[in-house]
Amino acid sequence: MAITLTANGYQINSGPIITANATRVNTYECGVNSTRQNPSQTSANTVEDMWQAVTNFNKKTSTSGIVIEGNTVGMDAYSHPYGGTMVRARHSDGTWYAKQAGSVYFGQDDGEQVILWHFTSFFTGAELGNKTGDFDIFWSHLAGNNQGGDEPWEQEWNWNSNEDSRAQQQGSHTAVYEIEP
Repeated sequence: MAITLTANGYQINSGPIITANATRVNTYECGVNSTRQNPSQTSANTVEDMWQAVTNFNKKTSTSGIVIEGNTVGMDAYSHPYGGTMVRARHSDGTWYAKQAGSVYFGQDDGEQVILWHFTSFFTGAELGNKTGDFDIFWSHLAGNNQGGDEPWEQEWNWNSNEDSRAQQQGSHTAVYEIEP
């Protein structure tokens, strides 16, 4: 996940090169989750939505893009690095949009280790069908072979002192920005 400066502008991950300054941020919302839970495994050919991080994010103009970034924490790698982590947006008309680029999963395969999942993704207005209105934002996963049985980590997500009495409650966050080009 990176913002790369180019000769003509900047690029978020592998998205389009943005050549002009953003004139403004139209809307901003944040989602927070600090509930200890276990992620679900995927079924064959079915994307598993782990967390609906932001509900009814109101995109105001058809030309604007959406930047989504966030971080979550779990324990003990399960499908690393093949879990197919992604961020998804669902428009109020039922249309889904997904990005795997920008979703990075830092795993360890040797025991009960902390697993970080971070992403920074950018959907252009065109990639969102130039739609306005409400979008719901999800943390999701599905491996590339679509066989199912995958999950980002094997144990708890947002773990706490149940795992180790010295631990404090962990949490996840998501920030969503509507950027006007």
